[in-house]
Parts: sequence; C-alpha cells; structure tokens
Amino acid sequence: GELLVALDHSADQPDLVFVDQRGNGETPDLGCAAETAATPDLWPAAALAACARRLEAHADLARYTTTVAARDVDNVRAALGYAQILIVGYSYGTRLAQEVLR
Repeated sequence: GELLVALDHSADQPDLVFVDQRGNGETPDLGCAAETAATPDLWPAAALAACARRLEAHADLARYTTTVAARDVDNVRAALGYAQILIVGYSYGTRLAQEVLR
C-alpha cells in the first residue's frame, strides 16, 4: 500500500537498501516479553527494570538508541558510496529519519 506508493515516487533511484536495525531481525533478542507477559500494565516499571538488568548481562544497551541507529544508517550510506539517500519511514521510522537528517 503506502510503502509502494512512496517507493514509486523514487523510481529514478534504482537501488533499494534495507537496514536491519540493531536489536531486530537476526541480531540478539532484546525483547522483554518474558518479564511483561504476566502483567496487564502496558509498561510495568518493575518488569522493565528486570528486563534491562537481564539484557545488560549480554548487551551494551547504550548501543541501541535512535542516535546510534541513525549513525548506522549513515555508515551504510557512506559504505555504499552514496552522497545522499532518500529515506522512507513510517511510525518510528519517521523519528529515525529525522535523526539521520541531523
């Protein structure tokens, strides 16, 4: 739907590059489902704190921020030799795109 329409506007750009953000896809699981599954609260503070402690045992959580993700996108751009890129983002992707523009 909307993604295809947005991509159609970039028809003169032959390359589509998808970046798998840290903490998603094939990277180590950084989810908190185990800690939050048994509670009706949307963001239970105690459960999220327990999750953060568990994750910190095997991941540097400071490396999973929007600023770091934006730097990763720009590093991919540079590594591929693009002077500039067109970013299409929805929901959180719009926030990430804004950070890349900084």
